Order: sequence, then C-alpha cells, then structure tokens
Amino acid sequence: MRRLATVPLMIALALALGWPAEGRSKRREAAPTGTFQLESKLLARMPDVAEALEQTRARPSDAHAWRHLGTVLSRRGAHDDALRAFDRAIRLDRRNADVWTDLGAAHIRAGSLRDAIEALETALEIEPFHALAHYNLGLAYQARKRYDDALEEFKAALLLEPDLGDPQKNPAAAINPALPYVRLAVYLETTGATPSLFSSDVAEQTEGEPGQGDGR
Repeated sequence: MRRLATVPLMIALALALGWPAEGRSKRREAAPTGTFQLESKLLARMPDVAEALEQTRARPSDAHAWRHLGTVLSRRGAHDDALRAFDRAIRLDRRNADVWTDLGAAHIRAGSLRDAIEALETALEIEPFHALAHYNLGLAYQARKRYDDALEEFKAALLLEPDLGDPQKNPAAAINPALPYVRLAVYLETTGATPSLFSSDVAEQTEGEPGQGDGR
C-alpha cells in the first residue's frame, strides 16, 4: 500500500504546483437573479430551512448563505433544491473550497458518487490541505469500493486535522469504525514504525456519513 507523504512533503509539492492566485480566490461575481422557490411549500416551513432561506434573502450575494441553505436542504433529503442552492453559491464564489466540499457531501448523501468525487477533487485543487474534503473523498471512495484510495484520504485528513473524529467537531466522522485504525496507522508512520497491523480491509467495515462544515 502506498505510504502517505508527510505534511512537509505535501507542502513542498503544493508549492511546486503553485497555489491559486489571490485575485482568483477572492473574486466575487454578481448575485444570481430570480426568486429561489422550493419544490415543497411544507419544507419551506421547517424552522432550519426557513432560517436558511431568510439568510439568503438578507444576503443574496453571500456564497456562505447559499452554501448553508444547500447543506440544510441536503440534510432534509431535498437533493434537487440543495443542488440549486449550491449552484448559486458556486456562481458567487467558484474558488471557495468549503462550497465544493459541502456539495460533495450532498452528492454522497444522494448516492451520486461520481459527482461527489468530482466536487471534492475540485475542492482539493483549490485548497490541497482541506481536511474535511479529504475525509469526504475517502467516504466516496469507500462507497465505490476503492478501499486503498479511501484509506489514503482518511490518513491525509487525520494528518492535517488529528481531531477530526471529535464528536463536537464532526459527529459523522466519530462514528466511522475505520478511523481508529487510521489513527493507529498515522501514529505508526509518523513515529517511523511499520503499520503492519493495518490494511485496506478495515475500510470495508463501513460507509459512513459525510462530514460537513456548518455552512454559515
């Protein structure tokens, strides 16, 4: 199994490839026009959905408001509405790695794994050290039975953010039974030991829920 590069090596590689230009990463586009209507009027009355909708009305040019709405709708199972909200967020700020990461999580919930992988790879092109994007990409690979790739992404996530399994930070990550083994592998690799106890078999134990930013 391929060994994951250490963080310094990852940083050197990223510098060699080049970071996104600052002007591109901070560019904002005009707010999308048109009223945003949900397919279900009942859904619009749900407190969390109603609050998220109000945020987009108050801040129609704020990509984070649309991202939060997309996240809320995705968790409610309204995938088509969620995609429309994420589309508005991307049109406002297409270089926002958090938006692409949460879009990937929404696709995982809907079972659209190819779209999830594409969105999460885009997030990592923008921000190579986005721990949650690595974690969610691991879940997408896990669901596609690409277990070695899944483990590499889980390991990258924990190298970048060791407390990713903290229930207060990411409850979904905490219930993934593969993560304790990943933590062990990371520890053994970073201390120079050989993780002979660890194999891709543990990635087959679960297909967990995607981690998600707060979307605010």
